[in-house]
Amino acid sequence: MSRNVLIKIRRGTETQLSSIVLADGELGITTDTKRLYIGIGGVNVLLVNTSEASGDMIKSIYDTNNNGKADYADNVDWSGILNKPIAFPAAAHNHDDLYVAKGALTWNDLKGV
Repeated sequence: MSRNVLIKIRRGTETQLSSIVLADGELGITTDTKRLYIGIGGVNVLLVNTSEASGDMIKSIYDTNNNGKADYADNVDWSGILNKPIAFPAAAHNHDDLYVAKGALTWNDLKGV
């Protein structure tokens, strides 16, 4: 089969790629860190960091502050969400009879549970 068009992606080390600006829509892949970038408005935007790529969310994109949850999670409007978990105010209930005092537990402590 003949090939009419060959599409190539700019490639080089992370250092080499960071020293240039990709054109709008141009892709660049790093040969050492295996990251895929796209040029948008004079900025090289990270699309995929294969060391973090598992599932459909990429940590470097969705958790930029590195707190273990998606950056937008605290800003979600829950008013239209159905079947959401209900938070109970602390004064409305307690769990005193379910807690064991701090310290070592013995078999006798657990027999009645």
